Amino acid sequence: MPDTKRTATGVLGGLAGLVGLSAAAGVLIAATVTPAVALTSTAAERAITMFDNLPSVLEIDKLMLPSNFYATNPETGEPVLLTKFLEQDRTPVEFAQINPVMFDALLSSEDPRYYQHGGIDLIGTARALLSNAQGGGETQGGSSVSQQYVKNVLIQKCEQNAEIVYETDEAGEIVKDENGVAVQKMSRDDVLRKCWSDATTAEGSEGYTRKLQEMRYAIALEQKYSKNDILLGYMNIANFGGITYGIEAAARHYFNTNAASLTVAQAATLAGMVQNPNNYRIDKPGGSIFGSDGATFN
Repeated sequence: MPDTKRTATGVLGGLAGLVGLSAAAGVLIAATVTPAVALTSTAAERAITMFDNLPSVLEIDKLMLPSNFYATNPETGEPVLLTKFLEQDRTPVEFAQINPVMFDALLSSEDPRYYQHGGIDLIGTARALLSNAQGGGETQGGSSVSQQYVKNVLIQKCEQNAEIVYETDEAGEIVKDENGVAVQKMSRDDVLRKCWSDATTAEGSEGYTRKLQEMRYAIALEQKYSKNDILLGYMNIANFGGITYGIEAAARHYFNTNAASLTVAQAATLAGMVQNPNNYRIDKPGGSIFGSDGATFN
């Protein structure tokens, strides 16, 4: 089972990470913005100031949960579930309701120094930033669990506010077709997919900005919440493919069990799946997201 105590190294790591990361971020951002120009101390200082000025407070909203509709059994007087509406199949659990092997499996593959660092794995993050500088494609690995939790919180915020986007004219009025129906620019499904792609795909300076904001939030998060709280939050919010969210729903969907009863092999499978849930999900290896033409993709 993971450590439950916050070490002095971890506390100091958060402070050192904030200072050290500011300097590293400054140099990396400046290198992206001015790749052909030698960095000056002024440019680096400005970039560091930019990082320090990024928002550091991340409001964590309530998890998106299914809506259950009940009727009362006239014979017993007890409520009976009639139907369930959901966009995300999730059942939140407490820390003690998850088998410790699940925490071990996740941390060993995603963040082995989780209980020692202060929210940021500097080496892994620097590697990811440098890799992203080469452009195009999903952001590289190196994110700590705290950063991944931040990313998922931001994705959920986007998904909660997702609405159909309509075509508008120069006056800002919604464009309608010959039948008087509003013309869609993006369906709600497209908007939902964009929430995910915007958080996981990055190019150039935009990628740096997104990664740095994620890092900034992660450092502040560790100053407010315990390591176990953040780890549990990630376990409850993470996507495990399709509409399956959170470790309890994942255990039930893929293995017909609960999070407390997961075996070592099952935990290892889920820990691998969460890294790229729609590519690695074991029930639909051919694809789990469908386009309007019926084609599958991940």
